[in-house]
Amino acid sequence: KTLGHSAEQEEVKCAVLPCLAGWRASPRMALQSLREVAKQRKPEVTVQLLECMREAGIKASLPHQHAVFHACAKAGRWQLALYMLTGMRLPPDRISYNNAISACSKGSMWQASLCVLQGMPKLAISPNQITLNAALSAYEK
Repeated sequence: KTLGHSAEQEEVKCAVLPCLAGWRASPRMALQSLREVAKQRKPEVTVQLLECMREAGIKASLPHQHAVFHACAKAGRWQLALYMLTGMRLPPDRISYNNAISACSKGSMWQASLCVLQGMPKLAISPNQITLNAALSAYEK
């Protein structure tokens, strides 16, 4: 089923219900679904899919969460990316931060990207070239 950008949680649950058994057997299938939705720039739907996985007892890993951050970055949903940084069940890593900074950049929020960048060392996460390029891109906008 095709889900719109602002699909309701119940609509998402109904759409993924037939997939849950397969996702339990192979969480990579869930990752493929998350990545596909991320490509469509539907970050809210990726968050809902991740929540459906958790409710169904399917263990989400960092790559699952990366797909959500990637969707936020593609759509410029910096608020959702920042929310996800603080609300993740797994500790965020450099990829999570890079995508959050990219979301801030796409949303023309250089101040927010700078705050995210400054918070990385506090969690012992070192910025890399991708991180710095994303932050610089935010500032240039």
